[in-house]
Amino acid sequence: MKSKIIVVFVGVLLVVGLAFNYAGAEGGGCPYSGGNVETRAEGGVINDVCPVMGGAVDKNTSIKVTYKGKEIGFCCAGCVSKFNADPEKYMSKMADTKKSCAVKG
Repeated sequence: MKSKIIVVFVGVLLVVGLAFNYAGAEGGGCPYSGGNVETRAEGGVINDVCPVMGGAVDKNTSIKVTYKGKEIGFCCAGCVSKFNADPEKYMSKMADTKKSCAVKG
């Protein structure tokens, strides 16, 4: 019984944490800054959020790949290999999020 309560409590914390992460103080609910991932500040990556795991990405990260002329940043090195295995999947995920942010925004 005690372990079930712990599992439920952890699950609730996870959902609440994800909701706060998605809402983001600066992004107004859009994980890709300004709803425009294509024109992020020069010299940095085009995304604020890792397209694989959803973690925060620093614009000057060294964990990045160049894909079709665009610098894509990642939250950790493990995400790079997942991205490289199916880059179009993750690029379309970024594009879909960008479109939904523009509609909301």
